[in-house]
Amino acid sequence: MMNNDSAMKDIRNFLENNMREDMSEEQINSLLAEFMKDYNNSPREVITEKNAKTSDDFLELAQRAGTVQEALKFGRKAIKLDPDNLDAEQLVAELSATDSVDLVKKLDRAVKHGNEVMTKQGYMDKEYEGEFWLVIETRPYMRMRRSYVDALVRCGMIGKAISECEDLLRLCANDNLGVRFILMHLYALTEREEDALALHTKFDKANETQMLLPLSILYFKKFDFSAAGKYADKLARANKDFKLFLKELRLGKLKKYEKGMSEYGYKPNTIEELIVELSDNAFLFDSSISYLVWAENRFNSK
Repeated sequence: MMNNDSAMKDIRNFLENNMREDMSEEQINSLLAEFMKDYNNSPREVITEKNAKTSDDFLELAQRAGTVQEALKFGRKAIKLDPDNLDAEQLVAELSATDSVDLVKKLDRAVKHGNEVMTKQGYMDKEYEGEFWLVIETRPYMRMRRSYVDALVRCGMIGKAISECEDLLRLCANDNLGVRFILMHLYALTEREEDALALHTKFDKANETQMLLPLSILYFKKFDFSAAGKYADKLARANKDFKLFLKELRLGKLKKYEKGMSEYGYKPNTIEELIVELSDNAFLFDSSISYLVWAENRFNSK
C-alpha cells in the first residue's frame, strides 16, 4: 500500500519532470489529472518479506504486521537499512517501551536524532522555519515530535510539553497536526491566560470547539465567571451540541454517540468533537468536573 507521503513525492517528481514554466493553471491541472489517472490504474507489487528491499518497504511491513514481535523485527530491519528513517525509529520506540517513562526517554533520544537529521538535510535553516510539514521530508520528524508531546503529557511533564508545542508551531505555521488544540488545553491547565489569548488570536478565526472550551475552563479556574460564561456562550453558538454534550456526559450516555463515530475522524463542531476532546485531554477535564457541572447549570438557569 502506498502511503500519502510516498504518493506526494511521486506527484512532485512527476511535475518537476513534466511541467513547463509557460504552462497555464488549466494545463497544469490537466497534466496532474492525467498522472493521477495512470497512477490509480497502475498495478502495484504487494510488498512481502521476500521482495522487500528498501527501508520504507520494511517499514510498511512493520505497519501491517499482525504481532508486536513481527512489527519490531521489520521496524529494526528498516532502521538497519536506513538509520535516519524516523518513522521506523518512532515505531520501534513506541512498541519496545516498557512503560510511559521508558517511552518518553526513548522518544526524547529519537527526537534528538531527528534534530540531527533535519540539520544534516538543511531543513533547520531559517528559510524552512514555518514551512515544516509542507516539505514532505519533514513529516516523519513532525509526527515523531507530536508523539513526544503526548508522551510528555502522560508523564505529567507539562512545562516541557508546552515548550515542545510552542516550538512545533514555530516550525509549522499552518499547524497541520493540530498542535494548537493540545497547547490550548495545557495553557488552561496551567492558567496561562496571556499565552492562551495570544494563541486564540493567532489561530482561532472560526471559533473552534477545542479552542473555546479550554478558554472557558481557564477563566473558571481563575474565578472569572463572567469571562468563562462568555466563552461558553461562544462555544454553544459554534457547536450546537455543547449543551447536549454536558447533559449526556452527566447522565453517562456518551457511549451511544461513540458507536456511530467514524474511525477516520470526527465531525467538527458536533458532539463527536467534544467526545474526542474529552478523551484526548483528560489531563485537563479530570480536574474540571466542577466546571462541567457549573456550565450545565448555567445554561439550564438561562
